Amino acid sequence: MSEWIKCSERLPEPAQRVLAVFLTGHKDNQRISLVVYVPAKKVKAEDLWNDDSGDCVEYDEENDCYYIDEGWYESSYESETDWKLTCEVTHWMPLPQVPSKKEVSP
Repeated sequence: MSEWIKCSERLPEPAQRVLAVFLTGHKDNQRISLVVYVPAKKVKAEDLWNDDSGDCVEYDEENDCYYIDEGWYESSYESETDWKLTCEVTHWMPLPQVPSKKEVSP
């Protein structure tokens, strides 16, 4: 089993889906969610989302493309529902391996 990694020590690879702990701002409550981290000008909007019409994109005239704004994004396998977190992410961990087909077969 993986251990929690402090964000101050290391960040995940760009756009890698991971579990993260973040503070909700409501009575210092913590929450765990599936997220991706996007460094500045490293992930093109088209590579993560189906379009570049969102509020969290920045046009790069030199490269004629849209980059996703730096930050943590709560993730879904339906990419249209990813949204930027405004809360502080403190820790993250890689996702566990999924069971093999043999393990899940009846």
